[in-house]
Amino acid sequence: MICRKYVNPYRDEGVSEMGRKCKRLPEVILFVVAILVSNVWADGSEPSKFFPSNEAFMASLDEKVSAPDVTLPEGADLLEYSRQAVQLAPGAYSTPLIIPASDASPDSAISPYFFSFLRGQYSATGSSACHMAPAYLPFSTGASSVTVDNFFIFAYDNNGGVDTTYNLWRKATLSQASPQLMATVSTTGALSSIQVLGDTSVENALVTSDFAYYITWCFSSAELLGIQGFWIYYTTASN
Repeated sequence: MICRKYVNPYRDEGVSEMGRKCKRLPEVILFVVAILVSNVWADGSEPSKFFPSNEAFMASLDEKVSAPDVTLPEGADLLEYSRQAVQLAPGAYSTPLIIPASDASPDSAISPYFFSFLRGQYSATGSSACHMAPAYLPFSTGASSVTVDNFFIFAYDNNGGVDTTYNLWRKATLSQASPQLMATVSTTGALSSIQVLGDTSVENALVTSDFAYYITWCFSSAELLGIQGFWIYYTTASN
């Protein structure tokens, strides 16, 4: 409640001079809102100026989308529209796609791992665990096609007793089919420096919006293993 002081007119009857006069808070809020609304529309402005229609909203959305000729016809499928909306003109991306180790995550809440802020490295902690990282590749459109050429890893492996294998996959998003392997790279030996290794024989290389792309690997129950990032080289060609 909101209260204000007032002089009691019955002070001659032995009642205190000062009292309190209160109003309930909801009534005050409604009164203030009514004043604000009347002031806003006092110049004759239409409500739609402040509360745009669905058509106006969609028109403003179309202006902000990077792709040319992106529209939402009446009855169009929203999923298909969203695919159009994220398409950029050819040349808007540049190769390679760089995926930092900070994008990685374990496959379960109890998987042990450690990310070093100083080294920018995602490392094993001496327990067996598997991990993954997304690969947000640009996808082919009607005007251009995108093809993956090479898959490189920047890995740390200073343990001569074990190696770590990194796989690049694609998975159909609207299907229960198994994921398809695109490229695979394994560390070897024991080096105190970062190993830069790659696979240039990429399978299922065409990138389309029908698939999700990601990288997986498993650290064995050993230490001195880690990953600092991935590079995926691709080619964009006009159709």
